[in-house]
Amino acid sequence: MNKLQPNEKLDYFRFYLEAAQMGMNAKDSLKNIVLNGSKLNAENAELLEMKKTVDNKFDALNKEFAKLPPEQQKDSVIFAQFVAREMNLMDENYSAYLDFAKSHPDSYLSVIGLSFVAGQEKFYTSAKSAFDGLSGRLKESPLGKVIPLQLEAQSKTKVGQQAPDLTLKNPEGKAIRISDFSGKYLLLDFWASWCGPCRAENPNLVKAYQKYHDKGFEILGISWTMRHGKMPGSMP
Repeated sequence: MNKLQPNEKLDYFRFYLEAAQMGMNAKDSLKNIVLNGSKLNAENAELLEMKKTVDNKFDALNKEFAKLPPEQQKDSVIFAQFVAREMNLMDENYSAYLDFAKSHPDSYLSVIGLSFVAGQEKFYTSAKSAFDGLSGRLKESPLGKVIPLQLEAQSKTKVGQQAPDLTLKNPEGKAIRISDFSGKYLLLDFWASWCGPCRAENPNLVKAYQKYHDKGFEILGISWTMRHGKMPGSMP
């Protein structure tokens, strides 16, 4: 794909495929396609409308940060303020997904939305309530079966709790257990080769390991695998 030129914008249209006869019409461009005959895409239009306010806030925040001089963008205090504002917007985003799930208990989009929210501790009660209200077919879907595990994980991974004794295999096929590192300071690093921020952090992990390894510090890297074109739980 060629790099976009100044003032050039992508022309595209996102939609969900489903077992239905769908029609598409556009007078001038992909972005102005009108889609009909799809219940799932009609529901997605509702969800996007519910998220419109917070999405606009995200866009405004990004533009505000981009206008700052480079020295201010690098200022740790200013950067932390923007991160805090972004986290507040994420909460609004999660709330929108919860509202949609409660009003659409038989929409697969509700399962997708709850998969984003289920790992957020402050939304545990609301997410569990919304999941309990879903139809049986959604609860039995592959993604639906993961959500209870996400909710359960919150109680098992709180600060101060003993870490679950995971057992995974290394590249040579040998079983590695968390308990194998008993008595050491262990950092679990969940990463992926396709994750830019993960790869950027690798040099810092190497430095930390070299500095503290003699004092009992170990790092156990757990690499995630991409499935169906995206990570489970990744935002659309």
